Amino acid sequence: AGAQSFVNYETPHVAPIAMSPDGSTLALCNTADNRVELFSLAGAAPEAIGAIAVGLDPVACRFRSDDELWVANHLSDSVSVIDLVTGHVVRTLTAPSPH
Repeated sequence: AGAQSFVNYETPHVAPIAMSPDGSTLALCNTADNRVELFSLAGAAPEAIGAIAVGLDPVACRFRSDDELWVANHLSDSVSVIDLVTGHVVRTLTAPSPH
């Protein structure tokens, strides 16, 4: 068997899916695209309602409230705070430098 010339590197997920406290919204980390995908759970099946760009390699997401989502970004060493009413990242928390 010959050696592969391409190594497929993917950051492992930690908690890539979360449901809002009221059960109306599902959030999924789209690690490959550096986005969080949002789905409405109001109907019989989940319905895509949008995607929001976050930091590099999102690996975990958690709702702080029905209107606020926090996303941990592995490669950018940051947390994106998303206001779901506006659909925008309103704050980025970065890890302190080790120096």
